[in-house]
Formats: sequence, C-alpha cells, structure tokens
Amino acid sequence: MNTSYSPDCEYVDGMVLERKVGRGRHAYAQSQLLVGLMMAGVLWLTTVLLLMQTRSMPA
Repeated sequence: MNTSYSPDCEYVDGMVLERKVGRGRHAYAQSQLLVGLMMAGVLWLTTVLLLMQTRSMPA
C-alpha cells in the first residue's frame, strides 16, 4: 500500500479505518507522568520502564 492517509488510518478487512491515537495533550501528559515517576524512582531506588504496545493484526 503506497498511499498516505491523514488522519492516521489502518487497513482492516478490506476497509480503511481511522486509527485511535493519542493527541498532543495526551502525549504531553504521558511524558510528564513518565518523567515524574523516573525522578521519584531515583529517590526510591527503583527502575521505571515505559511500555508501548502496537497491534499489527486483530486478536
């Protein structure tokens, strides 16, 4: 598939569907939470990890 779609879309069962993605405010909130937890992790002597999940095929 060599076509670009805006907003972000995915091809599912022969149809092009809009993908549910976080917007700028959501990404900013996540990054601030991660930074805060990482700073607290240093004080608490723990490791904070980020998990990202993507789905390439329906379950």
